[in-house]
Amino acid sequence: MGTIEFESFVTGELTWIRCQEKSSPQANSVLACASLKGAKMTPMLYWVEGPWAGRLAISARPRGGDWLEDEAKGWRESGICFVVSLLTPDEMRAFNLTPVEMRCREQGITFLSFPITDRGVPPTYPEALAFIRSLEKKLAEGENVAVHCRQGLGRSSIIVASLLVVGGLGPNSAIRRVSSARGCPVPETAEQSEWVARLAQDVAHVRVAG
Repeated sequence: MGTIEFESFVTGELTWIRCQEKSSPQANSVLACASLKGAKMTPMLYWVEGPWAGRLAISARPRGGDWLEDEAKGWRESGICFVVSLLTPDEMRAFNLTPVEMRCREQGITFLSFPITDRGVPPTYPEALAFIRSLEKKLAEGENVAVHCRQGLGRSSIIVASLLVVGGLGPNSAIRRVSSARGCPVPETAEQSEWVARLAQDVAHVRVAG
């Protein structure tokens, strides 16, 4: 069975949710609807235990369009201080997420964008390492950070596992911890796992040299 994608759209007071297997576009999708008038929607955050004063979460992308305000409010109510998006500009437009920075700012949340191609790895290693270290510093200072990509499986697991590595875990232990929090094996590709292993080697060398 392949990856399942979810799409939602609103007609009147009904919200329709379509489920489609990503690897089998020819397969029939499942369509369901529900009346959500007045309902309060909360983002699904998967909390990952770390050594910091702040808390770290991994998640799938937020719902766009009219739902985005609810998503930002949900982040705030969950105590999130920084939201890290790994979506590309094309994905942001496709999922109607371009106003997300403004919605976060309205809730007192800092939005950070670090685009990575779907199923890929960070394009520039030194820049990625510097970004990860900056996030780790925020966690150490007691800030709560949520990291998301499209489905919260591949790209976001690289960054979250790397944060754990910088925080002191070995790469395999870090990946196991993220997989446990997410409820399924992550990341999605061997290249992504190898990227975390490379970062772990570099971090270890710096510690020895220090």
